[in-house]
Amino acid sequence: MSDDVVFSKAPDLSNKVFYSANGISEMDIKRSDIQISNQYKVSYLESSGKDIEDLHNLYKKMAEGDISAHEDMFQLTHKMRGQGSTFNYLMMTKLADKLCVFIEKNQQITAKELVIIKLYIDTIHVTYAKRMEGDGGNIGKELLLGLDSVAQKIMKSA
Repeated sequence: MSDDVVFSKAPDLSNKVFYSANGISEMDIKRSDIQISNQYKVSYLESSGKDIEDLHNLYKKMAEGDISAHEDMFQLTHKMRGQGSTFNYLMMTKLADKLCVFIEKNQQITAKELVIIKLYIDTIHVTYAKRMEGDGGNIGKELLLGLDSVAQKIMKSA
């Protein structure tokens, strides 16, 4: 038995990487980065659409009294809050975080909690539909403050 190791020649990648005598230009790197980011952003938006559909379905199950939907919604919002920032959808991240924390704090779901959960889901849906990138600027700040205010009023009501 031989201990010889045979290395095959690495494939020639020169036809896939464009560079000059000075190497790869910074502009080419930026262009490639933008192209890759855009490809992943499309994928993120597709999966977000499915996630929002799942949120609506889980809400319906919660409203029907399905207790397993509570944990499923927590897990889904937990996942969603970790993704939006990567693709400059900070509002999606903030809203998913608020909903995730709300669900975690409220283990017993009553009619009041369902109203608030629905508000968060609908707001996430609008943010997604409008493709609201970044933090939403002043509109985003007002939206978050208004949502928090409404949620507090609902929870304090008799």
